[in-house]
Amino acid sequence: MGSLHTYCTINALSQRWLRGVFLLCILGLMSSMVWAANKAKPLLRSDRQQGTVTLERGGVTHPLADGTPLQGGDIIRTGSFATVRLQLGTLSQIDVSGHSMLRIVQLPYASYAPDRLTLLHLAEGSARVLWRRLEGFSPWPMQMLVGDKINELAPGEYFFNRAAAGTVTGAAYTFC
Repeated sequence: MGSLHTYCTINALSQRWLRGVFLLCILGLMSSMVWAANKAKPLLRSDRQQGTVTLERGGVTHPLADGTPLQGGDIIRTGSFATVRLQLGTLSQIDVSGHSMLRIVQLPYASYAPDRLTLLHLAEGSARVLWRRLEGFSPWPMQMLVGDKINELAPGEYFFNRAAAGTVTGAAYTFC
């Protein structure tokens, strides 16, 4: 009689232990899936383009394809009459016009990164930046370097022009 009681007690404990291990495995799998889904979405990517647009990465230049993930150090060049739209997250856009060169100096690895500074350098040509930030999120600094001037961007729409001769013009239209 005593051995049957001991057997039932051990069996009940092992079943609880197995349920706990199974629950931990399921939770681990779900968190891995969420992490992989967030990691798979690039923060900055080419969205659509017209004309000749190239990407220079690591000293190698090749045509820029729609949907290409972009990273810090990349250089985007547009040919005559070419345009490219870059999508930053889900709300912000950067439109680069013909005869332009835009360098991505610094870009956070994800929207949840602790250091979210985004720094772009318009070396030549023109660009339109539509910068939107979700309310309730901690600050996300966005800067555009045009010439030797760093422009700190608040949410809004901006137009920048940098001629090859070095002339810099800019206009900002902010909104709430």
